[in-house]
Amino acid sequence: MEKNKALITGIHGFAGRQLCLQLLKSQYSVTGLSRGIHPLEQKIWDDENLSETPVLISDLSDVKQIQNLDDFSSYQYVFHLAGTAFIPEGWKNPAGIIQSNTINTINLLNALKESGFKGRFIYISSSDVYGTVLKNNTGFSENDCCNPESPYAATKYASELFSKYFLHDEIDILIARPFNHIGPGQNKSFVVPAFLHRLIDAKQNNKSEIEVGDIESGRDFTDVRDVVNAYRFIAENGASGETYNICSGKVTSIKEILKISMETTGIDVNFKVNPEFLRQEGPSNRYGDASKIKSLGWEPHFSTSQSIQDMYNYIMKYS
Repeated sequence: MEKNKALITGIHGFAGRQLCLQLLKSQYSVTGLSRGIHPLEQKIWDDENLSETPVLISDLSDVKQIQNLDDFSSYQYVFHLAGTAFIPEGWKNPAGIIQSNTINTINLLNALKESGFKGRFIYISSSDVYGTVLKNNTGFSENDCCNPESPYAATKYASELFSKYFLHDEIDILIARPFNHIGPGQNKSFVVPAFLHRLIDAKQNNKSEIEVGDIESGRDFTDVRDVVNAYRFIAENGASGETYNICSGKVTSIKEILKISMETTGIDVNFKVNPEFLRQEGPSNRYGDASKIKSLGWEPHFSTSQSIQDMYNYIMKYS
């Protein structure tokens, strides 16, 4: 039986690597696309026996270069994860994030179109496209209006809209809107690994206090391994042109995340709010309605506590 052939952009990233592992486990033939790999990422890549996975090197900013990389018409699936994921970066460099998240997505789709690609293109968007005002008690659903409140969110929503134009070119477009995902390998710029790194540093340097940002907000956290499994479910079972939330359907406060992080590390310290860590949009609760993705047969399996434990083990191994 011939294997499904998939291309993953941003394959060396946090979710990209996990998606690669998931697809290989599901007997896919996988090729990656990446701007390159750092030495630590290379060690992790090798440790997880991924060194034989072919990776094309490109930054997606040059359409002609992309077109010469490979015969994209041979793929059944393209999972587009590449781009800037750190929200504060968008406020610092709006033009840069438009290039990284929106223009590069259009460049990739144009290259696929020119190659004759007729498969499924799964665009990895973000729950941030909804904004922060929750108008009901069931969480954001795919039918809710989008209200992007940051440059990052605006670029993701714009990319969704541009992607769907390529349905006219017989490219099967599907949109994934993941809510907050956590797990081993996440960059320490994000809240959970940031807490873990600060707690470890406090223990190593006999500090009695760590700095935090907004701990009054709540978010919908899902383990990255469950998230990438959802990407596969969408690719295999989703309807053309449709959008799917990926979430747990419940809200967990950042304060609770800090508490679990302290319990996991065995480090109990005081904390103070650093105004520089606060987001411009202020405190909020945001969670999603997961009923649509669950109708495809997907269910999350990792608890928040297990995710944080695995993140801590990963940090201790590779830091």
